[in-house]
Amino acid sequence: MLQLFAPAKINLGLQIIGKRNDGYHNIHSLFFPIKSIADILTIELAQSVTLICSQELDIPNENNIVWKAANLLKQRYNIDMGAKISLQKNIPHGAGLGGGSSDAATILKGLQLLWNIDISPKELSETASELGSDVPFFLQDHPALIQGRGEIVHPFMFSCEWTILIVFPALHSNTSRAYAGLYTSNFPKIEVNFIDALQQSKDDCSKMKDLLFNDFEYSIFTQFPELAEIKSQLYTQGAFFASMSGSGSTMFGLFLDTTTAHKAKSAFLAQQCIVAPFT
Repeated sequence: MLQLFAPAKINLGLQIIGKRNDGYHNIHSLFFPIKSIADILTIELAQSVTLICSQELDIPNENNIVWKAANLLKQRYNIDMGAKISLQKNIPHGAGLGGGSSDAATILKGLQLLWNIDISPKELSETASELGSDVPFFLQDHPALIQGRGEIVHPFMFSCEWTILIVFPALHSNTSRAYAGLYTSNFPKIEVNFIDALQQSKDDCSKMKDLLFNDFEYSIFTQFPELAEIKSQLYTQGAFFASMSGSGSTMFGLFLDTTTAHKAKSAFLAQQCIVAPFT
């Protein structure tokens, strides 16, 4: 039996460049894995693929991305074995943290080991991209510059002593509605150099709020003004940067030290919160 951890991610900057001919959008973003928030998957050999989830997701198993990933791999490589998969959900659903995509990537890596499949990293990434735009990111463990529809992953090394406070509002943000609320008159956009912005912010963190942004915030904050209020409160509580992750609804603030982050957490007693090292 294998036990696997599927981490969450946050977006540090998210720019929607333009709409593609295939209906997807090209994006430009920095993804950071948050390993202190993770779903847990256990897998063991079985005659067929089965999935047991720790919470009711209101979707049949055959529509669950974990089940789809397992069966895609099984069919593509003519595997005559199955797997009993247990999924413990800790990452909130529909929160902009990539929980489903992380689960899919993690099960691909786990079943590659369990079924002893010889797959190149390129093949595995191509398989992952069929399941979802940002699934390939979760095949590796580092922060990455994300481009294309999410399948182009450029990992990079980054270390800091920042602390992140993550706030989980009791809201579900719909990604399709987030895209529908974008202004499209200025597509395609010129990419902002987020890597350079990150480096400048590491040297002087006060610059970050002027250099990094999330294009979804305007449309999502219009739907859910309380998210804008959380962002404002994060700054009031001492964050040097605050933002929404992905298309929401998760909000986060970055702090220079853990003590200030824990004090800030007390301002959000109505929401579930986590304080963790950023990297």
